[in-house]
Amino acid sequence: FTISQIGSTNALDLNLTGNSYTFSLTNTGDSNTLGLFLNGNSNAFTTSFTGSSNSMILNSDGTLAGTTQGTSSNGTFSFDVTGNSNEFLLGQSGGSHNLLDYTVTGNGNSFFSLQNGTVAGNSGHSQTVTTSGNNNTVSITQTGTSAQTVSLGLTGSSNTVTVTQGPN
Repeated sequence: FTISQIGSTNALDLNLTGNSYTFSLTNTGDSNTLGLFLNGNSNAFTTSFTGSSNSMILNSDGTLAGTTQGTSSNGTFSFDVTGNSNEFLLGQSGGSHNLLDYTVTGNGNSFFSLQNGTVAGNSGHSQTVTTSGNNNTVSITQTGTSAQTVSLGLTGSSNTVTVTQGPN
């Protein structure tokens, strides 16, 4: 369990329940804000923010107001972000073996993600997102009890991408 915040006015609200967490968080820059509300066992979380005014909320519904813990067990969460003013609103509800793997280079990007539903076995919903550019909006919703997979590579600026996977 390692947390490093290098810069001024960085804020972290961390509310974890569970055991066997592997956790590493590095903020390098000013005015980065993270609210992590997660309940589950054996989750791995690695985050690196290099830049200023980035924000992340991880809870059950992916909203700014929500403080109910997201539920996921055996999940893998990895964020490597270089840039300023990027926003992440992430929701996890009833998941197992879910993956969020984001690599972001750029400024002013917004990411909205919701993973909902427990998939049987050792697979879950999966998102691998790589972006390079500014002012992009990416929304991904994955629901249901069948494993859903998104692999998204986005280069350029001012794009809007919406992906919805799951039962109708």
